Amino acid sequence: MRNYEEIENITFINKTSVIKTCLISILFYVILNLIFIKNFFMLILTIRIYYIVASITFSILLKPISRIYNECIIKVIYIFSYLNTVIYIMVFITNTKMIPVLNIYNTYVDISTNTFILMGEFIVYIIIGYKVKKEKKDNTLYTILAIIFCVSLFCYYKQLILNQTLVIIFFIEGLSLINFFANKIRKRNIINIKKDNLNIINIYLCLVILIFILSIIYNFYQYKYNLISLMELLIFVQFNIIWKFFATNLIKNPYKNLYESLIKKIKNVNYLSRELLVKNKQLETSINNLRNKQYLYTTFFRFMPHPMILLNLQNDRILFVNKPFLDLVNISTRREVINKKLYEYITFIDEDKINNNYNAILNTRDQDKFINVQFLSAYKDRMQEIILIEDNTSKVLTEEIKKQVQNKIIEESIRTEFLSGISHDLKTPINVIYSATQLESIYMEKTDVQALKKYSNISKKNCISLIRLTNNLIDSSKINSGYLIPRLEKLNVVEVVEDVVTSLVDYSKSNYTELIFNTNTEECYFNLDYEFMQRIILNLISNSIKFTSHKGRIDVNIEYENNCVNISVKDNGFGINKEFIKEAFTKYSTDEKAAYSKKETGIGLFVVKKLVELQHGNIDVQTELGVGTNIIIQFKRESLNEYE
Repeated sequence: MRNYEEIENITFINKTSVIKTCLISILFYVILNLIFIKNFFMLILTIRIYYIVASITFSILLKPISRIYNECIIKVIYIFSYLNTVIYIMVFITNTKMIPVLNIYNTYVDISTNTFILMGEFIVYIIIGYKVKKEKKDNTLYTILAIIFCVSLFCYYKQLILNQTLVIIFFIEGLSLINFFANKIRKRNIINIKKDNLNIINIYLCLVILIFILSIIYNFYQYKYNLISLMELLIFVQFNIIWKFFATNLIKNPYKNLYESLIKKIKNVNYLSRELLVKNKQLETSINNLRNKQYLYTTFFRFMPHPMILLNLQNDRILFVNKPFLDLVNISTRREVINKKLYEYITFIDEDKINNNYNAILNTRDQDKFINVQFLSAYKDRMQEIILIEDNTSKVLTEEIKKQVQNKIIEESIRTEFLSGISHDLKTPINVIYSATQLESIYMEKTDVQALKKYSNISKKNCISLIRLTNNLIDSSKINSGYLIPRLEKLNVVEVVEDVVTSLVDYSKSNYTELIFNTNTEECYFNLDYEFMQRIILNLISNSIKFTSHKGRIDVNIEYENNCVNISVKDNGFGINKEFIKEAFTKYSTDEKAAYSKKETGIGLFVVKKLVELQHGNIDVQTELGVGTNIIIQFKRESLNEYE
């Protein structure tokens, strides 16, 4: 619905149009007077016929407008036009009776004029009320309309002409004028002129007031013929102005706007039709291109010997597969594959695990296959992508077999070197002990005590090496077979470590190495295996002595703090290569790049790590070439509660 300002603009009419309408109405009235100069009644009758025809025509034309715009004010005017038509027809029928004009004219004038004034006042009152209340409808107005119409008919048939009608006129007009001028004075806009436009309500109201005044004067003026002519002229002018306004603002302009709107819509429809034709041609071209592409893809897929997939990039669903792919996944028909998600058949491997021969695994009914997936960017568009698959299962299996063979060869080589090293480690101490024993018998005959002590220490030193080697071999075999189980008991870690260090002091001195023991506590009880702890400390100190130069130093430290004990064996020997640290605890591993290049079996640190882990401990290596090595073992009390 249009807003109030738009409704207010409807009530204005061009000033020039009003003047032209007045002049034409006066001219037309003069011409009719000249034509009917001797028959004034026929003049009045002709004008009434004109009123009837104009009212009927306007009512017919206004009906569709009232349906289109659905405005309250237009509906009121529409009802008013029909009522006017009825009144004019009734007056016309009455005055067509064969009654002398001079006898019935007074009655006619009073009835027709006052009735017209009443109806005019009603429409003015409604329009003014509508403008003031801004589209607020008042049902009491329709009640007033019914009362006016009934009183008018009653006065007409009972010839109660003057007093009753004038009272009603005075009452209605008085209310409308008071209402209208009160609002005008409040708004300080009495004339209500917009540039070259005049308010039709003001014009109509002024004419109604003049007609009302003349109708009162008529009852007291003796030259009634001239007054009647003037009243009829004013009514005629008023009628023409109002219907000119109605025809222009309520019929012509809406139809014009409707016509212009239809023209615009027709142009838009024509434009859309042309656009639709262009789009249809483009659609036909796209459909043809799609069909050609589909034929190309289908032909290309069918004759490709490699497995291929046509993938929808929007939802990762398979659109088409060729026969080699079906053979690869062992599926008979394409229906089982099409519209399935790609990940249902292909699992891509993380980038850090990608092999040179494959980057994905194909899930088939029989077994998983190793494949190399390539996305063909040359055929890539916004919606689809072609995936080329290469089956490298046999190649991967061949590579794995080669690796297994190479590992076997390496293991055999390591085993050979290990046996060679063990034979050396066994043979050397035995020869030394055998030689020392022979020399001891000679020095016993000579009673050379110092020489006996010397060779006795040599024998003891080599016996320790043999014990350590045999223990490591036994532990290594038990570890491999899974039979090495710790016997945990509550031990004083400080006492166990100190006993082993004390037993090796002489051994370290014979190698010109200083062995020092330090602790921050005298008692530190943990659930550990006594033999495991002896072998661990013995292995670590023996390695430090072996790889420490003369006049070296080995520090064995125990630190207890926060229910944790740290046992560290630190030396200032040759150190370990950083590249070898990761493999230091691996079985049979030896540092071949070491500058000291001593013969090793490669099982000492391996056994140490396993013995520590079996007791739920951790081992760490800190080393630097030319500075030394620090091996730290840590046990936590919480992790050993289950053995208490």
